Amino acid sequence: MDVKQLNYFVQIAKYGSYSLASQKLYISQPALSKVIKNMEEEMGFTFFYTYQRKQKLTDAGQAFYEKAVRLLDNYNDLIQTTYTEEGIDKGHLRIGLSVAGGGALFSHIVPGFNASYPQITFSIFEKETNLLKEELLKKNLDLAYIDLRHLNGAEDEENFESYSILNSENVLVASVDNPITQKHNVGYEDMYDQRLILYNAGKEIGSQTEMEIKRLGFAPNIVLVSTQWNFILDMVANNMGVVFCPYYIYNKFNSPGLTCVKLNEKIGYREIGIITKKNEYKTRACTCFLDYATDVDKYEHVMNKLIFSGSVSD
Repeated sequence: MDVKQLNYFVQIAKYGSYSLASQKLYISQPALSKVIKNMEEEMGFTFFYTYQRKQKLTDAGQAFYEKAVRLLDNYNDLIQTTYTEEGIDKGHLRIGLSVAGGGALFSHIVPGFNASYPQITFSIFEKETNLLKEELLKKNLDLAYIDLRHLNGAEDEENFESYSILNSENVLVASVDNPITQKHNVGYEDMYDQRLILYNAGKEIGSQTEMEIKRLGFAPNIVLVSTQWNFILDMVANNMGVVFCPYYIYNKFNSPGLTCVKLNEKIGYREIGIITKKNEYKTRACTCFLDYATDVDKYEHVMNKLIFSGSVSD
């Protein structure tokens, strides 16, 4: 059990709901439930019971909650006291960004972090997820932003620590002049008369799009394939076609010529987060960044812009 897990428990108790707590913590509800279940097994008692659709603390859970709150307060005081000496918050970080869109989230976080820690600098490396994992294992990177769904089984679980930050659904991005933007929401069946642009054919979004459209009985009209989101969205703005795109990327590259439409189903849902090499010493600079990047309350106003409300083109 660690401080992060204790905070998860405290947030559920605070909001009385796994769902609300998962939204505030930017972690999936199943993952949050699993953490709590493991904590209950470790402690040997149940934390919560359900009453009128709310999560209420058991007697043992209440006692544990009061001690957990005190422990977290003491921990935060300890960190603040220990690291306020002049010059200690210095250092250099080597950060990997997945080409699938890790940079879009990083770019929203780093301005606030830089304001808090102006003496911590960065080197940025953008690569495919598998290459980023290799660089972490070789100790050539301190941390990396990736889609956490690309962590594969027991081997990756043994090698990496992961920190979930943002769950993002996809939307259909189109030119504001495209009539499809008048729809409240769309599905694969609406692509029969659309020119499609695919992100990196053979990868997740592109291959799933082709497969699902063909399953409906017609061949997709693919006019362009690229691995560069900025180029793809420029082409969409010029009405060359439409693209299925993670909302947080659409938000980053948004322009007056673009809009997006909600999908009938979650296509290419992503869970963006950070990975580090497991059981590896973390420098003060790395610890500062992880604490800041995973404490989403510090930049909740930014995160809210990256989560699709469904009202862009309504």
